[in-house]
Amino acid sequence: MTLNVPKEVLEALGGTEQSATEEIAVVLYKAERISASLAAELAGTDRMGFYRLLDNRGLGVNYTEEDVRHDFAVVRDLAGKLAPR
Repeated sequence: MTLNVPKEVLEALGGTEQSATEEIAVVLYKAERISASLAAELAGTDRMGFYRLLDNRGLGVNYTEEDVRHDFAVVRDLAGKLAPR
């Protein structure tokens, strides 16, 4: 999807496409409209990078049920890879 943003709005969001998408990701995440994983994807980073982005803005993490499921899936995957064979 392409979004046309007026120059003034882009400047208010930090002046670059990256800063604008980060701002949109943060706003949607804090409004609990999207998960941290989806917000990270929108912001062009991984979840830890997105959490750092939140921290840099003095914002906390919304830890959703989807986030818990994702984290457990990662742990199961790692446990399977580390299990003796």
